[in-house]
Amino acid sequence: MGSVKTQTAKLTPPLHILVLVAGTTDPINADDIGKRAHSYDSEYMYWDNDFTKQIKEFCNEYKNLKLFPFHGWTGDNSIKNREVAGAYLVNRLCGAEGQKAFYEESYQNKKIIFHLLGHSHGGNVINEMTKQMDKLGDKWPETWKVKSITYLSTPFFNKIHQVKVTDKTFHKDVEILSLFNDYDLTQRMLADFSMEPLAGAIHSIDTKYLFKAIESLNKAIKDTPFENLEEWHVGFSVKSTVQKSSVMSHDNGLELYKKTQVILKKFNAVLFQILEIIKTLNTKFVFQVDKKILDKDGKALDNKRQMLSDDVYKEFQQIFKGLQDDVNIVTKQLNDTVRDNNNEKFSKITYLDTLFKSRNFIIHVNNLLDINAKTLTSVHTPSIWTLLVQILKENINDFDNTYQKPEDGKQFKGINIKINDSVDVTERDLYNGSQGSENYKKFVKYIEDIETEYDSNPSEKNLLDLLFTLIAQDSSAYALIKEITSYGNMLDNIEYVATGELDTQLKQIRHTLENLEVVFDSRRFSTSLPRKSRQRGPTLYYDSLEDEKHTFSKEDIIKNNDTNSHNDVMKRGSLMYLLQESHSTSRRILHTEVKEFLIRLGAKK
Repeated sequence: MGSVKTQTAKLTPPLHILVLVAGTTDPINADDIGKRAHSYDSEYMYWDNDFTKQIKEFCNEYKNLKLFPFHGWTGDNSIKNREVAGAYLVNRLCGAEGQKAFYEESYQNKKIIFHLLGHSHGGNVINEMTKQMDKLGDKWPETWKVKSITYLSTPFFNKIHQVKVTDKTFHKDVEILSLFNDYDLTQRMLADFSMEPLAGAIHSIDTKYLFKAIESLNKAIKDTPFENLEEWHVGFSVKSTVQKSSVMSHDNGLELYKKTQVILKKFNAVLFQILEIIKTLNTKFVFQVDKKILDKDGKALDNKRQMLSDDVYKEFQQIFKGLQDDVNIVTKQLNDTVRDNNNEKFSKITYLDTLFKSRNFIIHVNNLLDINAKTLTSVHTPSIWTLLVQILKENINDFDNTYQKPEDGKQFKGINIKINDSVDVTERDLYNGSQGSENYKKFVKYIEDIETEYDSNPSEKNLLDLLFTLIAQDSSAYALIKEITSYGNMLDNIEYVATGELDTQLKQIRHTLENLEVVFDSRRFSTSLPRKSRQRGPTLYYDSLEDEKHTFSKEDIIKNNDTNSHNDVMKRGSLMYLLQESHSTSRRILHTEVKEFLIRLGAKK
C-alpha cells in the first residue's frame, strides 16, 4: 500500500498546470547571452501580447488550469543549452539538484497534471525535460504526470533531443499536438544546423563599408568609356571598307586611362575591406557562457574561439595582398604611360599591355572567382568559395536533418503515446496565396533535397549548393551578383584587340563570370505568370519568392489577427520573413486547435 498522503492525493481532483517554454531567440548564435531576449534570469516575456492575453484569459476561464510562464533560458541554437534548459526547468519545478521548488512543498503530494507547450526549440527543451523527469527517479513526485505536449513550429530531429516516455512520469492518456507552417524556413532548414557561438565576432564584422566600396567600384566601371577601344576609321581602298583603328585619339585615350585608374583605386578599396573582414574572422574573440553550462568534467566551458582558422586566414591573406600588389604595379604603369604621352594618340595594344602588365593580376582575379557551375568546385584554390565553405564548416557544431511533424520521423518511433494529426497553419500566414509563394514551393523542395543528401553524404558541394540557393533568393544579394557577372560584357571591347596569352586569360575570366551567373540564375526560382485568354507573346515569369503583387483583403488581416510589428517592415517572402515571421505564425495567437486540445485533456470550468 502507498502512503496515506499518496492515497489522499489520488482522491483529490488534479490541478492542471500549463507550462510555457519559449523558443530559440538567436538561431545563428550571434548575440551575447546577456543581450538575448530571455536568459535564465530575464523577466522578458517571449510570447506576443495577443498570445499572452489569450492564454491568460483561457486559464482564468478554467478553474482547474494554472499557467506557469516563468521559465527562461539562453535561447541560443546549441544542443548543450537545450539540454541544460530542460533539466533546469524540471529541477526548478520540483526543487531537485539544489534548486528551490517553485511550488510550495505541499504541492509535492498533490495530484498535478502537466501540459507542456513549447515554441520552436522550446519543444526540444521539453523533450529534454522528459529525460530529466525520468533521471530524477523518486525526486520527481509520484503524483505528477505529463498529460499533453503541444509543439508550435518545433523542428523534430532524427538523432538529438529524443523523448523519454515512462509510466512513472507520463499519464496513461497522454497525447501530443503539433502545429506547423509550410513557409517556416527555420523549422524546415535552419534548425538542422546547431551552431558554434558567434557572439563577440559577428557584430565586429561591418559589411556596410564593403558594400559601399563595391557600389563605388560598380559606378567607376560604368563611367569608364571602354567603347573608346572601338574607334573607327575609313580605309580608302578599292572596296572602301571601314576598319577599326589600332589607336585612340589623345582625348579619348586620356579619358580611358584616367577612368581606369579610378577603377583600380576603387578595386583596391574593395580588397582592403575584404582583408579587414577576413582579419576579424580570424581574430580570437571571447563569448559569454552561461554559468550553468559545464563541460563533461563539470568545469566551465572555454569561451574563446575563432571563426576562421590561422591556416585558412594565411592563404586568403596571401592571395588578396597579391592582388593589391598587382593593382599597384598596373596603376604605376598607367601613370607612367600618361606622363610620357606628349599629346599623341594612344595605342590600344599599349593600353591593354599596360593594364595587364602583371599577368598575375588576371590570373589572381580568375582564381578568386573560379567555379564550375555543375560541380561547384574550383580548379584553383583558394577561391572565395572555399573561404565560405571553411567558415561554414568551422562554425557548424552539429547537423541533424529535421522534419515538420512528430508522426513523420524517428523521434517518437516505438513510443506508446497518442500523436494527433498535426495542425497545418500555413493558410494563416499572410504570405500564403501570393505569386511568390508558388516559387517558394520549388525553392524549399530544392533546399530539403540538398539537406537530405548532406545528411547521408556531407560534402563541400552540399554546403555551397545550400549557400548559393539562399543567396539567390535575396534580392539585394542577387542584384549584386548580376552586377558582377555583367562585367563580362565589357570584355567584348577588350578582347577584340587582345592577342596571345592575354586573350586566353580574358576568355577564362569571361567563362568564370558566365559560370557564376549560371550558378545563381539556376537557383533563382520562378513561376510562369497566368495569362489572359487569347493573350499572345512570350511566357512571362515571376522570379522571386517575395510578395510583390499579391494584396490582402481586410478580412484576411482580421482573420490572421497579425499584430506583429515585424510583419509590417519585412517584405513577405524575404528570407528574414520566412525565417522569423513564418516561424512565428503558430505562436502569434492562441490557436483554436490548441484550446480545444487542452479542454479535451482536462481543462474544466
